[in-house]
Amino acid sequence: RAKISTSATPAASAASSTVSAARMAPKRSLLSLYAGVQGPLMSVGVVQAINFAVYDSCRRLLHKRRHPNAPPDAYLHDFSLADVAISSSVAGGTISVITSPLQAIKTNQQINPQSFRTAMTQLYFQSGGSKGRGSIRGFFTGFPPHLFCDSFGRMIYLSCYELMKQKRYLDKSRSGNLVEDSSATASRLTLQERMACAGASGMICWAIIYPADVIRSRMYANAIAERRPGPWQMAKSIYQEERSFRPFYRGLGVTVIRAAPVAAAVLPVYDFAHAWLSSH
Repeated sequence: RAKISTSATPAASAASSTVSAARMAPKRSLLSLYAGVQGPLMSVGVVQAINFAVYDSCRRLLHKRRHPNAPPDAYLHDFSLADVAISSSVAGGTISVITSPLQAIKTNQQINPQSFRTAMTQLYFQSGGSKGRGSIRGFFTGFPPHLFCDSFGRMIYLSCYELMKQKRYLDKSRSGNLVEDSSATASRLTLQERMACAGASGMICWAIIYPADVIRSRMYANAIAERRPGPWQMAKSIYQEERSFRPFYRGLGVTVIRAAPVAAAVLPVYDFAHAWLSSH
């Protein structure tokens, strides 16, 4: 995805991918497809733990302010789209400070195959100016679109998920196919239903925020080349390539295909783990 979205034209994208694959094939073979996996693999547990902890805490706090005498888990049953939207946006904004450096390093590794340490060092010293001093600015290149993707994107992601679950829950209630159990939220919908809601939510989210992700990826790529245009300048540059909005959606297909199974795995696991911990 990074190679496609950071290429100037579709032809250049295909050529770049072909040349890169040919160069790496003798040494790495299929392992080249996992370039940049170290950072996300080492940090995903901590990042998701912080994300869902902030999200859940915000939902509980917002609900408690409106209903101070309600039971501790009442916020899970008293659906409020505004609470979900605000809480998920705050959670996304919180983790964006952690995920921005990781995203910058990962993009560097995917564009120029190299080790995690080399990519991190390169970003650090290239952002220090001509005097050779290091700076953390390189790790936060593209932070405005990154913050948008993490905060607004997670708001769309979790709001759509909760809305779809609520719609399915109401449909089952009207049809009489719901086994009510107020002590276990996870029993209200099946795993398959939750996975379908989550997969659709992930696809909708990426379809909306993908142009910002392209701008972010281009800004990361320009930081590697020691050019640092702002988000607006980068957006205008991308538009000028074909004088259309098509470059903003280059690579969307791959991203949407990936988003569905990832979301279908993450959100239902969060739901069931939360329900199990609450009941114990």
